[in-house]
Amino acid sequence: MSFSNFEPFLKGKKVQPGELGGYASIFEAKKDPNIYIKEIDEENIQKVIDEYNFLKQNFGDFFPKNQLVIAGKNKDNARAYILMEKVNAETIAKENKNIFLKSLFEFLEKIINFYIKNSSFDKNNNKVMGKVIDFYPRNLIFGKTKGDKQPRLYCIDNYPFLYINKKQLIEILSEVDKYFHISETQYGPKLLNLILKVQQL
Repeated sequence: MSFSNFEPFLKGKKVQPGELGGYASIFEAKKDPNIYIKEIDEENIQKVIDEYNFLKQNFGDFFPKNQLVIAGKNKDNARAYILMEKVNAETIAKENKNIFLKSLFEFLEKIINFYIKNSSFDKNNNKVMGKVIDFYPRNLIFGKTKGDKQPRLYCIDNYPFLYINKKQLIEILSEVDKYFHISETQYGPKLLNLILKVQQL
């Protein structure tokens, strides 16, 4: 781990103050409006590194290009930032709806299969628990970054991960379904099968 004595970038307008989860504030990069700066509110830098790496390793295909930066003289006063390409949302219209729904279902399927494979019984919580990406609807955008030719599905929250039980996982799936109306499409029965797989854990 290396440290610099200053923030290696200039923060511009604050986009999100961080009240949703209390974990971060998000700014536009002053010199590049296509980059967002996520300022992490966490003193345990190693925890940030571990969670960032976990999500990048297991769900990295769903994030825009991003980079973790640690600024500070040493571990005691270090601060973590995530630089991420901005995603410009596009309207989900008739001509791209099938592409969106296919990519959304594949995304949900990967999350569920990962949870089923890697979750385990947690004695402290007395429940089956597992780590997953934060896939609440507010974090899912269908759109393009500066370098994209075609719109695609992105998850824009790559810190922290969620540590949840199967009931909570199903609740988030239901929120995504309600927001994007998956049950009203050909992917409705497939989504129901995924939920049943989680319930059987």
